[in-house]
This record gives sequence, structure tokens and C-alpha cells, in this order.
Amino acid sequence: MSMVDWMKEKSGDDSMKYVLAGGLVLVIGLALFSTITEYTGGPEDVEVEPRHFWDVEKQQEYTLTPEEMKERQYGRMDMQMGQMAYSPLTGENTGVPMTKCPNCKNYFVAQGWANPDQGYDPHAPVVCPHCDTDRDEWFRERRRNR
Repeated sequence: MSMVDWMKEKSGDDSMKYVLAGGLVLVIGLALFSTITEYTGGPEDVEVEPRHFWDVEKQQEYTLTPEEMKERQYGRMDMQMGQMAYSPLTGENTGVPMTKCPNCKNYFVAQGWANPDQGYDPHAPVVCPHCDTDRDEWFRERRRNR
């Protein structure tokens, strides 16, 4: 007896319909739960570090917390578009984001910000001046070794 024949035979039984409906609800619930936890990072709270910036006028490093960045409405897209950030040192948008070296963990201003008045150059290499690590190459190597 095939599975299709067995289902046709049992379809008249109401208890079988309830079992199938319960199984369907369970599968959908598990799929939703796994999707939500995948995209939200899970149930645990993740502590976000403050972002490091370099004030091009004062030639000084400073940090902004995520709350301060939201208050100033400066987000990830602004950084990607090459817009300068608010600096509490000058009270104006004179800050450029700093990059954390994945190798030595020091912060530095990427070469793409060499001329901040013209915005960020996404084609410039991101090389740490402290240890000469090319950030993009470092991550490429880690992906290859997975």
C-alpha cells in the first residue's frame, strides 16, 4: 500500500485531519522561530561597541555610541556614502570613521579618507599603518580557510 493510498483511506477519519493540521502548524512555527532568531541575532543581548572617528580639523580621535549616532541621525549608509560625521570636538561634521585592524586590533583612518572633502574613495586599499595588514586580504584568507 502506497502512502497516497493510505492517506486516501485515512482521510475520512477526523483525528487524522487534526494530526496533519497540528504537524503543519508545528513546522510553520519552527520555520518562523528559526528565521526570526537568524535575522535578529538570537535571544541574547549583544553589546555594541562605540564607533571610533577621527576629527580632521583637530587631528584627534573620538568615539560615538550607537545612541549618539542615532541622535545625530548618522548611520551605516552615511559612512558608506562617504559623508563626514558629527564631531563633539568641533561641533560640526568634521569626523571620518576609523577602521579596526583585524590583525593588531588598532584603529586607523583608511586611505580612502585621504582627502575627506571629496568623500570616501571605495577603491583605495584599506591597509593598517601599524602592522601593514591589508584588511580585505585578511578577511579573504579567513573565508578561504573555512
